[in-house]
Amino acid sequence: MSFKQLKIPPTLITAAQRGDGAALEKVLKAFEPLAFYTALSFLHDPESARDAAQEALLKIALHISAFEARSKFSTWAYRIIRNCVSDSLRKRKEPSLELTDENAGFSPNETDREAQNNETWLMITKSLEILSPEKQEIIVLFELQGYSFREISELLDIPEGSVKSKWSRAKNELRKYFSKNNLLGAEPIPARVRQK
Repeated sequence: MSFKQLKIPPTLITAAQRGDGAALEKVLKAFEPLAFYTALSFLHDPESARDAAQEALLKIALHISAFEARSKFSTWAYRIIRNCVSDSLRKRKEPSLELTDENAGFSPNETDREAQNNETWLMITKSLEILSPEKQEIIVLFELQGYSFREISELLDIPEGSVKSKWSRAKNELRKYFSKNNLLGAEPIPARVRQK
Protein backbone atom coordinates (compact mmCIF):
# COMPACT_ATOMS: atom_id res chain seq x y z
CA MET A 1 0.00 0.00 0.00
CA SER A 2 1.14 3.54 -0.66
CA PHE A 3 0.05 7.02 0.32
CA LYS A 4 -1.62 7.22 -3.06
CA GLN A 5 -3.69 4.11 -2.31
CA LEU A 6 -4.46 4.82 1.35
CA LYS A 7 -8.10 5.63 1.98
CA ILE A 8 -9.11 6.90 5.40
CA PRO A 9 -12.77 7.80 5.83
CA PRO A 10 -13.19 11.57 6.24
CA THR A 11 -15.48 10.91 9.22
CA LEU A 12 -12.58 9.20 11.02
CA ILE A 13 -10.31 12.17 10.35
CA THR A 14 -12.98 14.59 11.54
CA ALA A 15 -13.51 12.54 14.72
CA ALA A 16 -9.74 12.56 15.36
CA GLN A 17 -9.65 16.33 14.84
CA ARG A 18 -12.42 16.71 17.44
CA GLY A 19 -10.38 14.84 20.03
CA ASP A 20 -11.64 11.25 19.64
CA GLY A 21 -8.63 9.25 20.86
CA ALA A 22 -9.79 5.97 19.31
CA ALA A 23 -10.22 7.65 15.92
CA LEU A 24 -6.77 9.24 16.17
CA GLU A 25 -5.24 5.87 17.05
CA LYS A 26 -6.83 4.30 13.93
CA VAL A 27 -5.54 7.11 11.72
CA LEU A 28 -2.02 6.79 13.13
CA LYS A 29 -2.03 3.00 12.81
CA ALA A 30 -3.02 3.35 9.15
CA PHE A 31 -0.07 5.70 8.54
CA GLU A 32 2.55 3.96 10.69
CA PRO A 33 3.87 1.44 8.12
CA LEU A 34 3.76 4.06 5.36
CA ALA A 35 5.71 6.49 7.50
CA PHE A 36 8.36 3.86 8.24
CA TYR A 37 8.82 2.70 4.66
CA THR A 38 8.82 6.25 3.34
CA ALA A 39 11.57 7.13 5.80
CA LEU A 40 13.46 3.93 4.98
CA SER A 41 13.30 4.76 1.27
CA PHE A 42 15.46 7.82 1.91
CA LEU A 43 17.38 7.11 5.11
CA HIS A 44 18.38 3.51 4.26
CA ASP A 45 18.69 2.64 7.93
CA PRO A 46 15.84 0.94 9.85
CA GLU A 47 16.65 2.61 13.18
CA SER A 48 16.81 6.10 11.68
CA ALA A 49 13.66 5.36 9.67
CA ARG A 50 11.81 4.26 12.82
CA ASP A 51 12.88 7.43 14.63
CA ALA A 52 11.78 9.69 11.77
CA ALA A 53 8.47 7.83 11.41
CA GLN A 54 7.76 8.11 15.16
CA GLU A 55 8.58 11.81 15.12
CA ALA A 56 6.25 12.30 12.16
CA LEU A 57 3.40 10.35 13.77
CA LEU A 58 3.77 12.43 16.93
CA LYS A 59 3.58 15.64 14.87
CA ILE A 60 0.52 14.33 13.02
CA ALA A 61 -1.15 13.56 16.36
CA LEU A 62 -0.28 16.96 17.81
CA HIS A 63 -1.36 18.94 14.75
CA ILE A 64 -4.26 16.95 13.32
CA SER A 65 -6.70 19.62 14.47
CA ALA A 66 -4.87 22.10 12.20
CA PHE A 67 -5.49 19.99 9.07
CA GLU A 68 -7.66 21.83 6.55
CA ALA A 69 -9.27 19.90 3.72
CA ARG A 70 -7.57 22.00 1.02
CA SER A 71 -5.53 18.92 0.15
CA LYS A 72 -5.93 15.21 0.83
CA PHE A 73 -5.19 14.16 4.39
CA SER A 74 -2.62 11.66 3.10
CA THR A 75 -0.82 14.48 1.28
CA TRP A 76 -0.76 16.60 4.45
CA ALA A 77 0.52 13.68 6.53
CA TYR A 78 3.13 12.81 3.91
CA ARG A 79 4.50 16.36 4.01
CA ILE A 80 5.04 15.98 7.74
CA ILE A 81 6.78 12.64 7.26
CA ARG A 82 8.93 14.05 4.47
CA ASN A 83 9.94 17.02 6.63
CA CYS A 84 11.00 14.64 9.42
CA VAL A 85 13.07 12.64 6.92
CA SER A 86 14.71 15.85 5.70
CA ASP A 87 15.46 16.85 9.30
CA SER A 88 17.06 13.47 9.89
CA LEU A 89 19.19 13.80 6.75
CA ARG A 90 20.31 17.27 7.84
CA LYS A 91 21.32 15.93 11.25
CA ARG A 92 23.41 13.28 9.50
CA LYS A 93 24.86 16.05 7.31
CA GLU A 94 23.71 14.35 4.11
CA PRO A 95 21.97 16.03 1.20
CA SER A 96 18.36 16.49 2.22
CA LEU A 97 15.23 16.29 0.13
CA GLU A 98 14.17 19.59 -1.30
CA LEU A 99 10.94 20.52 0.42
CA THR A 100 8.95 21.04 -2.72
CA ASP A 101 5.53 19.47 -2.50
CA GLU A 102 3.78 16.29 -1.50
CA ASN A 103 5.30 12.99 -2.51
CA ALA A 104 4.96 9.46 -1.34
CA GLY A 105 6.91 6.57 0.03
CA PHE A 106 6.60 2.86 -0.37
CA SER A 107 5.24 0.26 1.94
CA PRO A 108 5.03 -3.36 0.96
CA ASN A 109 1.97 -5.18 2.20
CA GLU A 110 2.25 -7.86 4.89
CA THR A 111 2.83 -10.75 2.48
CA ASP A 112 5.46 -8.75 0.60
CA ARG A 113 7.27 -7.98 3.86
CA GLU A 114 7.36 -11.64 4.76
CA ALA A 115 8.50 -12.67 1.27
CA GLN A 116 11.16 -9.96 1.00
CA ASN A 117 12.42 -10.57 4.53
CA ASN A 118 13.46 -6.94 4.98
CA GLU A 119 17.01 -7.79 3.86
CA THR A 120 15.94 -7.62 0.22
CA TRP A 121 14.07 -4.39 0.91
CA LEU A 122 17.13 -2.94 2.64
CA MET A 123 19.33 -4.00 -0.28
CA ILE A 124 17.03 -2.17 -2.70
CA THR A 125 16.83 0.98 -0.58
CA LYS A 126 20.59 0.90 0.02
CA SER A 127 21.11 0.79 -3.74
CA LEU A 128 19.17 4.04 -4.00
CA GLU A 129 21.99 5.73 -2.07
CA ILE A 130 24.01 5.91 -5.28
CA LEU A 131 21.43 8.33 -6.67
CA SER A 132 21.01 12.01 -5.91
CA PRO A 133 18.10 12.72 -3.53
CA GLU A 134 16.08 14.11 -6.45
CA LYS A 135 16.56 10.94 -8.53
CA GLN A 136 15.83 8.76 -5.49
CA GLU A 137 12.54 10.52 -5.03
CA ILE A 138 11.54 10.14 -8.68
CA ILE A 139 12.37 6.40 -8.59
CA VAL A 140 10.39 5.92 -5.38
CA LEU A 141 7.41 7.85 -6.69
CA PHE A 142 7.32 6.21 -10.12
CA GLU A 143 8.55 2.67 -9.55
CA LEU A 144 7.42 1.98 -6.02
CA GLN A 145 4.45 4.28 -5.57
CA GLY A 146 2.96 4.05 -9.04
CA TYR A 147 2.66 7.76 -9.76
CA SER A 148 2.64 8.73 -13.42
CA PHE A 149 5.24 11.10 -14.88
CA ARG A 150 2.56 13.78 -15.10
CA GLU A 151 1.62 13.34 -11.42
CA ILE A 152 5.27 13.47 -10.36
CA SER A 153 5.72 16.61 -12.44
CA GLU A 154 2.86 18.24 -10.54
CA LEU A 155 4.04 16.96 -7.15
CA LEU A 156 7.61 18.20 -7.59
CA ASP A 157 6.71 21.25 -9.65
CA ILE A 158 9.15 20.42 -12.45
CA PRO A 159 8.45 19.84 -16.16
CA GLU A 160 7.27 16.36 -17.14
CA GLY A 161 10.17 16.03 -19.60
CA SER A 162 12.62 16.64 -16.75
CA VAL A 163 10.93 13.93 -14.69
CA LYS A 164 11.23 11.47 -17.57
CA SER A 165 14.88 12.23 -18.24
CA LYS A 166 15.83 12.06 -14.53
CA TRP A 167 13.93 8.77 -14.21
CA SER A 168 15.76 7.38 -17.25
CA ARG A 169 19.17 8.47 -15.95
CA ALA A 170 18.40 7.07 -12.50
CA LYS A 171 17.31 3.71 -13.96
CA ASN A 172 20.53 3.55 -16.01
CA GLU A 173 22.65 4.34 -12.94
CA LEU A 174 20.85 1.65 -10.94
CA ARG A 175 21.10 -0.87 -13.77
CA LYS A 176 24.88 -0.30 -13.99
CA TYR A 177 25.24 -0.55 -10.22
CA PHE A 178 23.23 -3.79 -10.04
CA SER A 179 25.06 -5.28 -13.00
CA LYS A 180 28.49 -4.32 -11.62
CA ASN A 181 27.65 -5.79 -8.20
CA ASN A 182 25.80 -8.82 -9.59
CA LEU A 183 22.61 -7.99 -7.66
CA LEU A 184 19.13 -9.10 -8.72
CA GLY A 185 20.24 -9.63 -12.31
CA ALA A 186 20.49 -6.44 -14.35
CA GLU A 187 17.04 -5.02 -13.50
CA PRO A 188 17.21 -2.95 -10.28
CA ILE A 189 13.50 -2.63 -9.66
CA PRO A 190 10.89 -4.87 -11.24
CA ALA A 191 9.20 -3.07 -14.09
CA ARG A 192 5.62 -2.07 -13.45
CA VAL A 193 2.82 -1.52 -15.89
CA ARG A 194 3.29 1.93 -17.37
CA GLN A 195 0.39 4.35 -17.24
CA LYS A 196 -0.63 6.02 -20.47
